[in-house]
Amino acid sequence: MNTEKSTDVVGVDLGIKSLATLSTGEVFEGAKSYRKLESKLSRLQYLNRHKTKFSNNWKKSQLKIAQLQGQDSQYQCALVYLQIPGDPNS
Repeated sequence: MNTEKSTDVVGVDLGIKSLATLSTGEVFEGAKSYRKLESKLSRLQYLNRHKTKFSNNWKKSQLKIAQLQGQDSQYQCALVYLQIPGDPNS
């Protein structure tokens, strides 16, 4: 007796150029959030290079840089959860 599978299996390839590519051929483009924030981050790091280490102005600048880098990682994590389809049976 032949029984058919009740669920379809799809392979996922996580990559650099695109966030994910499914074995069905569907491609999920990754957000370019880092590219949007890259110029601002570059500018802050450039301005911070001549500041005296551990001075108050250096600490404030380091905090701004860390917050900007944190924003980028939050965007990337949120993108993964928003774009990868969940289990249709749940």
